[in-house]
Amino acid sequence: MSSNPLDPIWKAHQISIDCFEIAQEVIKQQKANLFTDSDWITAPNAPQDIAQAIKESNDLFVLDLWARFERFVITYLQDKMTVLQQHIVPITLASPSMNT
Repeated sequence: MSSNPLDPIWKAHQISIDCFEIAQEVIKQQKANLFTDSDWITAPNAPQDIAQAIKESNDLFVLDLWARFERFVITYLQDKMTVLQQHIVPITLASPSMNT
């Protein structure tokens, strides 16, 4: 686990924010021809839609960071437990199941 698992999330979030800013500028400058496959850009509520999308993206960004961090910690601890199971005697002390 040498690379930071949060880096791809951060990069994707930064790209999303940049795209939202570009879309806002397109609306301000009324260059709807840049969005030939989309009808929502000419809708009167397009700026509010972008603002809502930014909010949702920020919320999901935090959730995604947490989920990736949690997965990283779980995987890290599982890997360490595997090493412990090879060196601890009796083996039941390093086993996640309880033998009663």
